[in-house]
Amino acid sequence: MQVGLSSKLIGYVMTGVLITSAAISVVRVQNERGSLSELIGKSGQSVANATASGAASLVAGYDYGNLEILAANVARQANVIRVVIRNQNGRVMTQAHGNEGGTYKRFEAPIVFNGRNIGGVTVDISTDALEKALDALYWRIVAEQIIFGASLGLIVYFFTARGIVSPISKLTTAMEEAAEKGGSFVARDLEVKSRDEIGRLVSVFNTMNKSLASYHEKLRSKIDFANQELREKNVQLGGEPGNSSKRSTCSAPWRRPTG
Repeated sequence: MQVGLSSKLIGYVMTGVLITSAAISVVRVQNERGSLSELIGKSGQSVANATASGAASLVAGYDYGNLEILAANVARQANVIRVVIRNQNGRVMTQAHGNEGGTYKRFEAPIVFNGRNIGGVTVDISTDALEKALDALYWRIVAEQIIFGASLGLIVYFFTARGIVSPISKLTTAMEEAAEKGGSFVARDLEVKSRDEIGRLVSVFNTMNKSLASYHEKLRSKIDFANQELREKNVQLGGEPGNSSKRSTCSAPWRRPTG
């Protein structure tokens, strides 16, 4: 199965579009990942700091009941997986579990009361939503780039097909006609519509075409002249056999009569 230049051109354009789309998507997703990670970091650290601030007086007064309520309220927030409140010795005073998640980032904040560190807060924030958002963003960017690239590829193809594929196709057709008709056939001249490499190729073909036509004309003239001379020679030689017969009769040897 032969693959035409048009099919190859479409294949090259689509391959370039896919590679470019994938590269652009990766770069944009990485940029978005950085900004979203920074946003999640600020949000998670803000939750940890607010929890530590609210827990300061409760830890100082060993108010476990309100600490449990505070931890439960924080754990009910979106993307919070776990909240742990410890005293200054690192002993867990209370903890609460929120939404389940696979991947998470941990944020810590000290609990300060009257300028003294009396404990710490640990908050685990899920990053599953971030990964899902990045995946959706990646495929959205890929789809956008493919649509844009396909449109651009079609535009490039139509202009390229008109400027490259069409002249080459006409040139090939003219040369095939010359090969099928034989050596006496002279292909027609093609119109030169550009001054680029394709136009130069067509110009060279037309020049060779004219040279070939001139060569065939000269060769035909020589052949006609040779045929004319051959006919004249045949006419001249046509009467010589009768003359040779007469010369043979006259020059027959004399014999003495017998008896």
